[in-house]
Amino acid sequence: MPFSYNSHSGQFCQFGKGHLESCVLRAIEIGYAYFGMSESMPRYKEEQLYKEEAKKTVQFLQENFEKYIREARRLQHHYKEHIKLLVGMETFYFGADSIQDINDSRQHFNPDYVVGMVRHIRGIPIDINNDSFTKAEEAVGNTEELFCEYFDCQYELVTKTHPEVVGKFDLIYTFRKNFELTEVIWEKIDRNIRYIAEYGGLFEINSKALTTELDDPYPQRHILRRIIALGGHVTLSDGSYGPTEVGMFYSSLQAYIESMNIQKIHFLAPTIFPRDRSTPIVNAKPMAKSSMHVLQHAFWRDSMLFTTC
Repeated sequence: MPFSYNSHSGQFCQFGKGHLESCVLRAIEIGYAYFGMSESMPRYKEEQLYKEEAKKTVQFLQENFEKYIREARRLQHHYKEHIKLLVGMETFYFGADSIQDINDSRQHFNPDYVVGMVRHIRGIPIDINNDSFTKAEEAVGNTEELFCEYFDCQYELVTKTHPEVVGKFDLIYTFRKNFELTEVIWEKIDRNIRYIAEYGGLFEINSKALTTELDDPYPQRHILRRIIALGGHVTLSDGSYGPTEVGMFYSSLQAYIESMNIQKIHFLAPTIFPRDRSTPIVNAKPMAKSSMHVLQHAFWRDSMLFTTC
């Protein structure tokens, strides 16, 4: 039962390719049972735009996100007999002021779930290229201080917004894969893991990392090991930015899951409760029965991702 909860399209994302419907059709083709569409929330200040968005306005981004929600809901209904689609929203975090923007966007757009992401430190992107990452290091002081600030920002994000999925938990590693974590950083990581596990958030194992210089999917194995040890629940995401990336590197996840001795993988599914503010829109459920190892699930045998490779 393949699934993913972190995806983008060229129709609604500056860095993506293809139409959202093409991504959905690809998810159906490869046998996904659940597919979460998670375009990034609008931003509300001009200085928050990427340089690639220089010709766009805040108003355009807000209207574009509204179009995304409408199209995603249309697709959700149109393909309901073929796949269970979830309409998600990925966060932008630029500091404490962003918390209100995130909560307001969630209230206004009413997505099925939220992917909590920290991509900027002091307004500087940390996942675009090494030059931008270096600027963030210089702004903060050094690599250790940047890692500390990243996990502090993540902590504020998760404590004040409770995203159902925490995206790319250790994104900060992307351009510093050999950085050795210090004791103070580990303390912040453990704090974040415990909090996310306590409120029931899912940590995604995101295969997008394998398009970078990183050796493992997000999160890296020493951090994933800590997540499992502290009772965190994991899910799967391909981090796709277009139809050709849907299911990307999922064939590599099997060995990673086995090497980490992961017994259960969770997925988000719609609840049977009314859609009101007193109940969640989605619930996390285990992929495998309690008596069955996750790698024995038919997912690894039946999907064309594995039968054609």
